[in-house]
Amino acid sequence: MTRIALLAAAAAVALPATAMAEAEQLYMDPSHTQISAEWKHFSGLPLQIMFTQFDSTVMYDAEDVSNSSVEITLPVEGIHSGVAPFDTHLKSPDFFEAETYPTATFTSTSIESTGEDTATMTGDLTIKDVTAPVTFDVTLVGAGENPMSGAALYGFTATTTLDRTEWGLGMFAPAVPAEVTLMIATEMGPNPPQ
Repeated sequence: MTRIALLAAAAAVALPATAMAEAEQLYMDPSHTQISAEWKHFSGLPLQIMFTQFDSTVMYDAEDVSNSSVEITLPVEGIHSGVAPFDTHLKSPDFFEAETYPTATFTSTSIESTGEDTATMTGDLTIKDVTAPVTFDVTLVGAGENPMSGAALYGFTATTTLDRTEWGLGMFAPAVPAEVTLMIATEMGPNPPQ
């Protein structure tokens, strides 16, 4: 049994006995989730935006991660750089075209264990009605019991690197490199966020 399964099994003591039998729905905690994109600007300076809004459906099988699945919807209005004029530019027709394409989505197609606490998650990323496959490197950071609720708690990171031009986000490339790193860092548990 991999470390992912061992940690998940340890966390599952807070779940009903049937929880290990099949995939269990988990909820991403909006207070402890960061979804970010990072790229380099003209000078090579790394810049980052956050997606501050999301909806997700996560099914997690602690015994066999290949039975797990992830769906995430990101409202483009939730883009936040910390600089309001830049946010407006990103939502404009130059980039995400928020009025025409208000959401971006990711739907996993396969999740495969790659080590004691790692996996790959492949799926379809759709932005501006363009769908292309991406593969995230996933790490189970830890699992245990939430001391506040007594419920199971899982911490995951998922990272991928993509070429933004594939989704019609190519403005200023290659002066601004097309490579973007997308990262999800999240705590999840069996209870819906309050």
